[in-house]
Amino acid sequence: MDRWARLVGTRIDPRPLAATRLLVALAALVWLRTLWPRFDTGFDPSRMHIGWSLVGDRLVDLPPAVPRALWLVGALVLASGVAARAGAASLAAGVALWLAVDRQHYANGSYFLLLVALLLVLVDSGGAWTPWGPVRRRIEWWPPFLLACQLSIVYGWAAVQKFRISALQGHTVDWQLHGPLADAVTWSLLPVALNLVGGLIEAFCAVGLWFARTRVWAIAAGIGLHIGIVLLVRGTGGLVFFGILSIAIYPVYSV
Repeated sequence: MDRWARLVGTRIDPRPLAATRLLVALAALVWLRTLWPRFDTGFDPSRMHIGWSLVGDRLVDLPPAVPRALWLVGALVLASGVAARAGAASLAAGVALWLAVDRQHYANGSYFLLLVALLLVLVDSGGAWTPWGPVRRRIEWWPPFLLACQLSIVYGWAAVQKFRISALQGHTVDWQLHGPLADAVTWSLLPVALNLVGGLIEAFCAVGLWFARTRVWAIAAGIGLHIGIVLLVRGTGGLVFFGILSIAIYPVYSV
């Protein structure tokens, strides 16, 4: 118990988490900009909705301005570093309302953003204004550790999925090749190669980000992976957002 108490009580430099805070806020704004036109119909009671069993149709007539404002203000407050926990809570509430109103709104990226926002509620991510300081106060270690664990779970699970038979044959990638560079590459084995390379990079990032000797290589590989996804798979706001959100967690591996 003493050992666990020391782990929970350990305090760290807040500057890496400041970088995470800023990038998470940026990712949240990118995703909100992409979803913005859908809020009016997403909360329109005259439209068809597929409700969650515990929520039903209780949220369908909620003014769209409410979740929009919670999301937007939360992201801006989080970015400022002033009352960062309150900003993360507001962001989480906005995302939660968007997901809860209709099962059709569920997306892995939105769920990931919700989890990250909730973890940022637990930690003082405003301990430093920017990644370069100044340091206002040291922060608890365990919430950034949980953030790192969350990203490794995401990368690890994504890697496992790419080693299924159908994925190894390129079927899961082939129909998704709609990025800006997809038409310029006519190699017939491109879907197979992209799936295999993507799975290997994700597996490497899931583990390599934890160790100082491999961290630089894992960061470079991860950034290259997300850029490649946008250029070859789909150049959409959703994938740009997901890439920024994933990369946002890279700094906390160094604490």
